[in-house]
Amino acid sequence: MVVSIATLLISVDWSKQDTSQTTAEERIVELEREIAHLKGTVYESELVESDGTIANPTQTEITTLIDTDQDRINHLVESMRWTMTVRGLMNPTTQHIERAHGMIFNDKVSAQRKLVALRVLQTCDKRSDDVARKMVEVYYKTSDFNLQAEIFNILDGVDTPEFAQAILEASSSSPNARVRKEAVDALSGFLPDPELIDWLQQVATTDKNKDVRREADRLLQKHAEVASN
Repeated sequence: MVVSIATLLISVDWSKQDTSQTTAEERIVELEREIAHLKGTVYESELVESDGTIANPTQTEITTLIDTDQDRINHLVESMRWTMTVRGLMNPTTQHIERAHGMIFNDKVSAQRKLVALRVLQTCDKRSDDVARKMVEVYYKTSDFNLQAEIFNILDGVDTPEFAQAILEASSSSPNARVRKEAVDALSGFLPDPELIDWLQQVATTDKNKDVRREADRLLQKHAEVASN
């Protein structure tokens, strides 16, 4: 099944070619090649020499072709698994978790890719204090409001002290309403804290954006319901 999925991906890639110039015969050849991949065999035309004659490959040459094709399939399958994990459609493997950690703590990795790695760790609740602190560093280094907002969104529920400081600063002084809203939402990991409750009450009445005010009010109501039970 894995090989079948990967082969379909290859087929999709081939379909991006200029189909207006592809004849029915050429498409048949492509389909035969796809069937050959599904069977795990080497398609005969791939062994055709430059002069148009059929080569007589040795067993080693055939094995090399199969191995090369298998490497490509393995790469496609792993890329597909990583993408599905990022989108929450698959649980991350141990290798995915290790890869995500490595991306977050690698200073050469872009902030956008670190965010993708953080999303993977979120799916398996592996957002440690060290991870949170590293992403707080990313928050302070970037001026991209969308990226800042996503950091707060994915770290929601984490109670790392350094994260609380970033939340309070963002919810009080960020010029971007979405950043302030996501920061307010991320306060849920630190409740109930009397000082934070007071802060939420202030935001709920004074923030200039209605969505931010609404988010603060939602958290206050949620906390009140929990406290009454």
